[in-house]
Amino acid sequence: MNRWGRAVILFLVLGAVVNVAVAWGIVFIARHLDLRQESTSLVEYTGVPIWRTVTLTAAGVTGVASEVVNLPNARRFVSVSDNIPAWSRASRSAADALTVDPTFELASGWPARSLMCSYNQRTKKTVDALHWSQDFEYGFPLRPIWPGFLANTAFYAVSLWLLFLGSGTVRRSLRRHRGRCPACGYDLRGTAHERCPECGNCIRRAEPVAAVRG
Repeated sequence: MNRWGRAVILFLVLGAVVNVAVAWGIVFIARHLDLRQESTSLVEYTGVPIWRTVTLTAAGVTGVASEVVNLPNARRFVSVSDNIPAWSRASRSAADALTVDPTFELASGWPARSLMCSYNQRTKKTVDALHWSQDFEYGFPLRPIWPGFLANTAFYAVSLWLLFLGSGTVRRSLRRHRGRCPACGYDLRGTAHERCPECGNCIRRAEPVAAVRG
């Protein structure tokens, strides 16, 4: 594998690490935030039981509370699929939903939701989460939401790549301004070398580098 291939893999790994760190950081901060109710969906099912979901949101985090409710004299409702995130099991058919316990699903990540976990409201247990404190009810989500996880990883990988290139450009510019080799920083003031004696980098100048005061 050549140098560029290794660089791509390195930045993708760093992008995934930043992706997880951001998602976990959002969950940690969200403990102190009030989730805003965004929508309520009632899913059609034959008979009285109705599958109800409540979608809650805050900056970088989405929660979906799902439960089966008995509504006397209930009419037939049709869920609005746009209101239920695709990663939630509540987006599946109502027949499947009726076989599970009341659940709260928590997803976090930015710009897209990338990790999630589930909290069983009957057993009081969290699935697919890393716990570090008894006071932290849900823990850090571990289950990837693959479309969001891959998109966020690519986003952070490109961002880190651009940051790396930008910092390198600034560093080389400062070295050149101070009369040093842009590649390694070797002092070239007062010399007429076409290549850096230290690293062999081509200086690309016709005149000797003038001494810079200070």
